[in-house]
Amino acid sequence: GFYDLDESKHNGHHEFVIAEPSMVARFGSGLEVEVLDSGKMKFKATNFGLGEDDPVSNTGLTSAQEAKSVRLIYNNVDTFTVSVGWTNPNHGIPREVAFSLHDPLHCSEPIAAPSQIEGSVDEADQAAADKAEAALEALEEAQDRAEDAEKEADAAEAAQEEAEQAAAIAEKKEARAEAAQETEEEAAEKAEDKAEKQADAAEERAEKAEAAEEKAKDALEAAQEKAEDKVDAAQDKAEAAQEAQEAAEEDAKDAQEEAREAAEAQDDAEAEAKKAAVALKKAEFAEKEAEQDAKTAHHEAVKAEHLEKVAVAHAKQAEKVASSKESIAEAAEDKEDCAEATAEANKELRAKQKAELEHMKNQITDMLNDHPAHCDDCD
Repeated sequence: GFYDLDESKHNGHHEFVIAEPSMVARFGSGLEVEVLDSGKMKFKATNFGLGEDDPVSNTGLTSAQEAKSVRLIYNNVDTFTVSVGWTNPNHGIPREVAFSLHDPLHCSEPIAAPSQIEGSVDEADQAAADKAEAALEALEEAQDRAEDAEKEADAAEAAQEEAEQAAAIAEKKEARAEAAQETEEEAAEKAEDKAEKQADAAEERAEKAEAAEEKAKDALEAAQEKAEDKVDAAQDKAEAAQEAQEAAEEDAKDAQEEAREAAEAQDDAEAEAKKAAVALKKAEFAEKEAEQDAKTAHHEAVKAEHLEKVAVAHAKQAEKVASSKESIAEAAEDKEDCAEATAEANKELRAKQKAELEHMKNQITDMLNDHPAHCDDCD
């Protein structure tokens, strides 16, 4: 038997075995048989191979190793001639062809080889060649049919594996879709609860701000009334002092003192008015803060509603996941766009709230730092 008959990588050259036709040949599917003009039979390689697939013994061959081997069975002969070669002997790289004189398969699958008859060597050779050629043709047809059947079996097996893989992938995607739907439903419920709580808190803060505003208005009115009373009293005293000045210079000092007291009372009234104005500003700030909280709560409610719609859409898409990959991808893209829009809206809202709070803080600070002008007559 001859083993490991290889072809070059680009189908340029090949290894071969040439033998007399007075034998029975069994060769693999990786070899081609050619009857030469001399009547001899040439077995040439058609498959590319490397050293990694070389057999280590003539027993237990793999299917690929059997495809690149040939068994020559002789009977009733003392000698036989076989040639082994390579179509490009001068390329500089040694070629290895393994062979053995004992065929282990002959013990389990014996084949009687044709015997050579003395005195009729040429006729026997010709008959053997004809028989071998017919056998080779039949064998080639059988090998072609076997190869076609093997390819069909491989294709069927590959199709079955692809179907099983597709089914497994569909099951995994369906499970992931169900898990995603449950997670989104939970997130929607939590967002809705949070929005309700924030709305209640905003409403409560709005009520408190309204009460504070009413209280500040009452304090401002009281301070204004008190200031008006003091101003009226001071004016009365000033008029009385002016009339008394014409009567007596001694009463002028008393009148000036009373005028100074009136000025102090007026300063006190203005200070009370400013405090009331600060309280009013605080009330307005609290009211604006409550409005911002209400807007935030409304935004969260809209977000919760959107999440609920997305969850419903994903539930519908989960039912069609086995047949529509594109729908799942579009739903994921919509969810991502929604998340980006929500993040951008929240960012803009927080920036606006921060700017308004900073502006109100500066106004209150300026009002608290704004002291009444100094009275030169009080020195």
